[in-house]
Amino acid sequence: MDDYEPFSKRQERARRAGYQYDNLPPEFRQQVIYIWGAAVGFCQRPTRSYWQVEDGDPPQRMNWFWDKVEEYLTEEYGVKSLGNGGGNSYVRCEEELLNGTTDGALNIVELSFRYMGPVLGRMTPGDRKVRGIKLTLDEAIAKLNKRFLEHAIGYQFESGQLIRIDDQLVFQEVTQPALHLMHAEGFEGPLKEFLDAYNHYRKGPDEFDDAIVGAAKAFESTLKAILAKRGNKRGESLSGKKLVELFCQSGIVPGYLQSFLLGLLTVRNEDGAHGGGLVSKDEPIHLVAYVLHLAAANILLAIEAHKAQPLPQSQGD
Repeated sequence: MDDYEPFSKRQERARRAGYQYDNLPPEFRQQVIYIWGAAVGFCQRPTRSYWQVEDGDPPQRMNWFWDKVEEYLTEEYGVKSLGNGGGNSYVRCEEELLNGTTDGALNIVELSFRYMGPVLGRMTPGDRKVRGIKLTLDEAIAKLNKRFLEHAIGYQFESGQLIRIDDQLVFQEVTQPALHLMHAEGFEGPLKEFLDAYNHYRKGPDEFDDAIVGAAKAFESTLKAILAKRGNKRGESLSGKKLVELFCQSGIVPGYLQSFLLGLLTVRNEDGAHGGGLVSKDEPIHLVAYVLHLAAANILLAIEAHKAQPLPQSQGD
């Protein structure tokens, strides 16, 4: 029944037009708590040690995990504790999610799922059983992303952070595959720049220029990384048009694509680098979304084209 979706929910989704980003319904917040319980475990009191489980202990004690989440956020916010300060760290994190602002709730959702990876990866089947953990990390993330879509909330958790989406098809077919490819060895720098660009995009108009510049940097860094992998060091000192020209001349992609690949850098040069151009604080967000989508498409094309061709002989030995 995991794939079943009630008729009423399908109807509600059909009535909605587009995504919203400023409201997290109470139902969504509570559903995240259910995911927490299945993926990390509800908490009763602190554990005696980081991983130790002793006879008679409650089976779902993970307060050390929530201590870590709360410690980061309280330092970031400059407060003593989350919520109203009552209960243990799990209770306070739960209160922050249920009653906090949209940004505060999204912060704790992102951070908790970000920490789940290293935590769950260290657990043995016995650890998971004792703590009553029922979901793998991938299953927990899939459930979270499903809930975002059900409530038409325009975020997905991907590559360790929340990514804003404006077009689900573009996200699934372009952005998500590009992120997965950048996880490959040698593309850590472009991946970080691309995620940083999305963070600027999420923060709104004051950081739109930074989002455009970051997206273009991620694209350029991807081209440099590919050229370096193929033994061409000339790209390291180039940027912009000259870098794209070298990439196309290398034969990795057809030369006629050069003008298309330069489109992203044109927007960057007109606005992000010089200011006062195409994007202003008062203009709609769709142009910035377009730039991010275009950067993802360019990166996806570049890496896939690189993978499809054998390395030069000296590199393949």
